[in-house]
Amino acid sequence: MGALALGRHTGAKFNPIPLSGGKNTRAGVATGEMDCGALPSGGIVNRKKSFKVLLMFSHKNPLPGRSENAPTMNDHFKTNMPSLIAGSRAFGIKKSAIAKHPDRFAKIEKTLKEVFKDPAFKKAYAKTKSPWEFVGYRDAAQALEYTKNIAKIGAEFKDLLTGKKT
Repeated sequence: MGALALGRHTGAKFNPIPLSGGKNTRAGVATGEMDCGALPSGGIVNRKKSFKVLLMFSHKNPLPGRSENAPTMNDHFKTNMPSLIAGSRAFGIKKSAIAKHPDRFAKIEKTLKEVFKDPAFKKAYAKTKSPWEFVGYRDAAQALEYTKNIAKIGAEFKDLLTGKKT
C-alpha cells in the first residue's frame, strides 16, 4: 500500500503484481521479473548483496545504519502518510470481556509489557533474523489508530488490492 500511495503522490505508474508473501516478492525482484518490490525492510537489510532499501514507509527509519540511511516517504516527499508497520500483530479482545473481567485484562497488558524486557524473548526473537528494532509494545489506543489508518489507505486502493473494479 505504501508503493501505491507513493505512486499516487508522485504520479508514478506502478503495475501491482500480487505475490503470496515476501519470499516470492524477493525472488521476483532478484530475478528481474519486476524492477522493484515493496517489502518489509527487515528482510531486505539482511540481504544487502542483492537488495537496496530505497524508502521507508514509516515516520522514522528504525534501521538507519543497516539501510544506508534510507529516507522515509514522509520526509523525502513531504507527505503525512501513517506508518505502515509491516508485521504488526495485535490481540483482539471484546470490550464487554474487558468490562466484565478488568483484572484479567490488566494481567494480559502487564504480561505483554513484561515480555519485551525478558532476555529469553529477545534471544528467541533473534533466531528469526528479523531486526529487534521492529519489536515493541503498543497499547490498545495505538493499535486502534494503526488499524484505522491502514483501513483508510486500504479503502483508497480497494480496486487494486482486490483485483476488482469497485
